[in-house]
Amino acid sequence: MEKRAMMNLSRGAALATLWLAIAAALPGKAAAQSCANADARKVYDSMKAATLAHQTYTSTYSSASERGAKHEVYARFRITGKYIQSPAKYWEQRLEVETSFPEQAGPGYQEIYDGKDDMSRLMMPGALRVLGVIPMYPEDPKADYLNGENLNTAGVWTWFPEWDRMMDGGKIELACAERKGKSYQVLTIHRGRNPDPLYHHDTVKLWIDPAVNFPMIIESFVPGDPRPVKVYEFEELKLDQPLAASDLSFQGLAPGWNLVSVPGGAHLASLKKEEPGITDDPAVTAASFFSMLDSALAPVTDYRATMTVTLRYYRLRLLKTDQFRYLRAGGAFSLVTNDLEANYMLINAGEDFRTVYDKSRDPNLHILPAGIYRVTGEQSFPPDDPRIFTAMGDNPFDLNFFSLRDILKKMADAGGGVKAGIASYGALSGPYLEVKEKGAIIPKRPSIMRLMLDDKTHLPLRLEYRGYDDPAAFLSVSFSNVKVNQGIKSADLWE
Repeated sequence: MEKRAMMNLSRGAALATLWLAIAAALPGKAAAQSCANADARKVYDSMKAATLAHQTYTSTYSSASERGAKHEVYARFRITGKYIQSPAKYWEQRLEVETSFPEQAGPGYQEIYDGKDDMSRLMMPGALRVLGVIPMYPEDPKADYLNGENLNTAGVWTWFPEWDRMMDGGKIELACAERKGKSYQVLTIHRGRNPDPLYHHDTVKLWIDPAVNFPMIIESFVPGDPRPVKVYEFEELKLDQPLAASDLSFQGLAPGWNLVSVPGGAHLASLKKEEPGITDDPAVTAASFFSMLDSALAPVTDYRATMTVTLRYYRLRLLKTDQFRYLRAGGAFSLVTNDLEANYMLINAGEDFRTVYDKSRDPNLHILPAGIYRVTGEQSFPPDDPRIFTAMGDNPFDLNFFSLRDILKKMADAGGGVKAGIASYGALSGPYLEVKEKGAIIPKRPSIMRLMLDDKTHLPLRLEYRGYDDPAAFLSVSFSNVKVNQGIKSADLWE
């Protein structure tokens, strides 16, 4: 009897062992229980350590970057690349391209980022290869794509600082899931105390392949949207490949010239902040400032002005003069650049370039290039395309008098620090208001806005942005030759 019981027990143990082995090999309840018993943070730390230990990799991956309430603005790519962790160097080539907007950088487009000089270099595909190898600073707004993608962060190693930042005060969850017949550990990170005001990527999902302990799929989400706005999915991945820096070079014939040269200019080296003299005046408060401005703007139906724009941000230097026309109805405008000095490449600005937004004709922003840039032809972009204008303060949608008023009022109403008075910039003086946002400084975004009004007309005379992540950075716009109610028509914007 005892012997039979022992045999039954042994048989039961063997069956149990066999069942556990089968259950472990199958996705489903057993796998879910395994994830439920694991510590999410330990899984993340293990994956991070394993990934950072790889010095090189090659891959083919698909990516999707989308914006808009219905994801109507999108760019979807299939890309092949080679990556070296240190010193950082990445090479990528687009294999397939699908976008909701005209995209010059189609299949065959190549980019190389080299951390030794912190520069990206681009080579356009097809006939546009005649432009040569084009250099670009990573801090240049054009280097960022729809959701902030930048070649200097193309290597998987560069993604961990933001994920760590999200977990500061946030939370991390672990689950098991299947995707395309393959089992993954899925980490979901919910943003904590460190905001992302530019892109609002407040949740990220990392699909980890346990076999290689590597994040094979990365999905980023914005609040209130169940669909990811940014997705990376590795199709082919080879870790620790024997790569040298010389292996990461342009494929095919790379021209030895660059027709898209920077404009340059004699005044760029001397660009620096100009501090105004501020005099207290009991008659100038935040309330009276907006009252003066609102009264001046009330009768305006259209206006034209000369705008002198000065920008300094890390290595970027810009000085340009634009002729600006604005129609209050529909917010239509045109901007023609007369003079330009810059130490970086501009695809959306150049001498005699015309930028037009007129939704009575078309909902997109149109750029009509001049000079050598004519080879690219007229280009159109969605109004919120961050590749063209960013939150740095250079967006022409935000440089008209009405938008400036609304932006400043919103900052003031949010409880930012306010300073009012009479400002003097050389011979110019007028009512002045400065608002400083609360919270941490955000990269490529100013936290201080200053606006000075004309002492007689009470229309904007000078705009300044300060408080960037670069302490020496600033953007200033001076408005001159302002003429209101000129009878500007839609057709005038295109001439």
